[in-house]
Formats: sequence, C-alpha cells, structure tokens
Amino acid sequence: IQKTDSQHPYLQNSLTTLSQGGALKVIVYGDSISSGYETTAFQWRYEERFHQYLANRYPSANITYVNKSVSGWTSANALSGLNSLVLTQNPDLVLIAFGMNDNMLLPPYSVGVPLATYKAYIKSMCEQINAIGAEVIVLGSMPPNPNWTSQQGIMDQYAAAAGEAASETGNAFVSVYNMWMRALERKGYNLGVESLLGNNLNHPNDFSHWMYFQALEEIW
Repeated sequence: IQKTDSQHPYLQNSLTTLSQGGALKVIVYGDSISSGYETTAFQWRYEERFHQYLANRYPSANITYVNKSVSGWTSANALSGLNSLVLTQNPDLVLIAFGMNDNMLLPPYSVGVPLATYKAYIKSMCEQINAIGAEVIVLGSMPPNPNWTSQQGIMDQYAAAAGEAASETGNAFVSVYNMWMRALERKGYNLGVESLLGNNLNHPNDFSHWMYFQALEEIW
C-alpha cells in the first residue's frame, strides 16, 4: 500500500489528540458491512482492525471505539438516526460507510436511494457532525457482485458521489471501491468477485475486511 497524507488536513484534530495521548471517541456508522456480517471472528472486522491499529500506534491515547452500524440501512435511514445514534454520543471522529443499500433498485422495487439524494444525505451528515466539532472519514463502498439482480449496478457512481460529498464539506475520504477494483485486476474479474465476497452478493469476507482496513490505514 502506498501511504498518503493527502487526507491529513481533514484529520488534524484527531491526529493531534492521538499524538498527544489524549482521549478520542470514534464512532463507526454504516450498514451490515460495518456491522461485520460474514466475518468469521470479531477481530477480522475492518473497524476492529482499525481500532487495534490506532491503539497500537498511539498507546498513550485513550481511544473509545463505538459501532453504531445498522444492517440494511441506507443513507436515508442514517440521516434520520444521526442525532440519536451519533450526535448525542459526542464523538471526535466518525466513520460514515453507506452506499451498498443505496445502490439497490429504487422504490417501489426495493429500498435504494437516488444518486443525487444519496450525495445530499452524506453531505448533510458530514455537516451536522462537523457542527458539533467532530471530524469525518467517508468511505466509498465496495461494489457488489455484478450478477446480483437487486442492485442498480452503478456503485462506481455512488462511491464517487461519496467522495464528492466528503470533498465539498471538507472531510476525509477513503475509496474502498478503487482498492477493490485494483484487487480484481490482479485476481481476474470473475474469480476475484467470488473470492472477495463472503455471501457472493454484497458482504466482504475476512480478507476483504482487511482491504477495508488497508484503505483506512493508507490515509493515516
């Protein structure tokens, strides 16, 4: 992985707190992927890998790590639940990881959220979190199996919209989607899709959770 500090300007408060051994409260706010579905053990989840990475790198810091992810949620659900699940918890850093369910077929067929609306919801969450003095890392989701018939098939656009939302609100962004596609180039697309998915549809397996973590570690 080629480390980059290009996102550091958006994470100065968190970086300073950790380096000075202060207290940092991190909230993970996502869907079933961030809930760890299909992982075989708690420690293999990307958010727990990231937690342990921060704890090992900043041993004098007091890091509180809370997962408020809800399986099946879209950005619409997330925006509605933001105050009770995130804002009232007084976080210092929030990881926002939605998109997989937004990319599902649009109502009345399924629960998907239109692309422009998705971007607006991610921006709104970023702005509200920033307003309480917390920083944000937005994750652009991995793609599902292209043969999954319940999705629109435009995860690349949702991932790009997540990046735009982060940039336009002055927050950090991690493109899991781009890392995923680089992995598929090496593995061969057809074989790679199945080998990276825990349920062969829309959940990463243990190795792919490691890729999520690698994408986060890359900007840190």
